[in-house]
Amino acid sequence: MDLKSIVNDPHHKGGGFLASNDYELLDSLKPALDFHYKYCSHHPEYYKDGFRDMSFIDRVEMILDWKAATKRSKNGDVCGSIEKNQNRFQYSDVDKEWFKKIVKDIS
Repeated sequence: MDLKSIVNDPHHKGGGFLASNDYELLDSLKPALDFHYKYCSHHPEYYKDGFRDMSFIDRVEMILDWKAATKRSKNGDVCGSIEKNQNRFQYSDVDKEWFKKIVKDIS
């Protein structure tokens, strides 16, 4: 998935939908994000086999990260993010429901 499609998501801070002249800025962030994903194990992109290789702690930290990100967004919805990212990261329905339980427990 490219950065433009992520930022143009209405769940993103400010509601998404960058102006066309903002894409240059967005493209300039890609190296920093790629570096972050490479060195931070709470991102599925850190692992060769993505989500399947993540530890329990990494999965919890990932959901906490998503929860924090949605709090910074005017349209933030962590449960919506959990639903949407299931296809992207290929986690099971059982994992999805477990993530929602974590969110409920910490809210």
